[in-house]
Amino acid sequence: MKSLTVASAVFPVPVDRGDALRVAALLDALSVEPRFAKWSKTLVVSRRPDTTADDVAALRRRYPGFNIVCTSASLLLGHGRPARAVRWLVSVLARTPNGILEKAPARFVRARRDRGPADLLWVLGEGGARRLAAAEADLVVWDKANVLGASMTSMWANRAIRTALGVVAARAFERRVLRHVDKVVVTSIDEDIRLRSIYGRSADAIVASGVQLGVISRSAHRNGIGWMSSFNYGPNVDGLRAFLQLAWPALADEGHHLWVAGAGEPPADLKAIMERDPAITFSGFVADLDTWMSEREAAVVPIWAGAGVKLKTLTWLASETPVISTDAGIEGIAVRDGESFLIASTPVSFAARIRDFYGMTVNDRENLGRCGRELVEREFGAETLSVDYVKKVASWAGA
Repeated sequence: MKSLTVASAVFPVPVDRGDALRVAALLDALSVEPRFAKWSKTLVVSRRPDTTADDVAALRRRYPGFNIVCTSASLLLGHGRPARAVRWLVSVLARTPNGILEKAPARFVRARRDRGPADLLWVLGEGGARRLAAAEADLVVWDKANVLGASMTSMWANRAIRTALGVVAARAFERRVLRHVDKVVVTSIDEDIRLRSIYGRSADAIVASGVQLGVISRSAHRNGIGWMSSFNYGPNVDGLRAFLQLAWPALADEGHHLWVAGAGEPPADLKAIMERDPAITFSGFVADLDTWMSEREAAVVPIWAGAGVKLKTLTWLASETPVISTDAGIEGIAVRDGESFLIASTPVSFAARIRDFYGMTVNDRENLGRCGRELVEREFGAETLSVDYVKKVASWAGA
């Protein structure tokens, strides 16, 4: 019997964030692909810090055809400034980003290697590839959600030393892994260009991330502008901070209201800005995100760094909410300004584009939202993308 090992440092349950959605969608498609029906399938996955026993049980129920091996992530050396400094030193010495060291510690690597040698090793994301060796499988496929050697260059605004160290560690890590990978998959044409320019290697396939296409339920009582993302990702935080400092004050004076939702804890300065401004409602983590989004008149995606297709952007579009975004926020999404999006290149220009939006007729605003939804239905449905992707990998593996 042929064997397949899937390695992911992203725990896909609950499906409450972009990376979890991509992993879950691929596992869903893999579970029902006929060409892998007679293969022995193992999933090696790292728990999140907040993963519960119920989450693990839910994962096992969702994928009964897999032998599931769960390991624990670890926060190296605890919290605090001295601990962060030591983590950066460890990262540089290990030539590996510290986020990967934490999500995929030694126990994860051992669990992955214990499954081999497999006929096919499918690594989902960057963390799952830590200390990868070609001997682990006859065919190694790396699903790269992010070319770190490029995105790290703008990950930490105004922190030159941290950025330089991050880039050194990321590029050393990716060069090592790419030597042992037979096939590499990225999420956009831009990411393929970055991969080729830094490492001299083209992607073997480009597979965009997608979103679940639920039933649209737009509230009849929509109110204000929405921002939704994770506070655990630096470019999200930097983008929101720039928007609040440079675009929002004038908009608030004009009577607009901003609703902010996101997983994780915002930095103290950002939280203070939101809490003292009566024109901002900070909701924190929102369990029923579909309803929350349906109540917004428009959405903003102020992000100037990061790489690949942004699932937060696709999620807004799928909800039929008109979106005002930077070019980085719509990477990998073929659109023209004014058709499915309004594009703002700078923090200050967000104010102008929001005014443009509210200057539209109600029909034109609703049409902008409908066009965005139709775009996602045509090109970014998670189920269709994942099924096609699994079939491609099956062909590579000779299944």
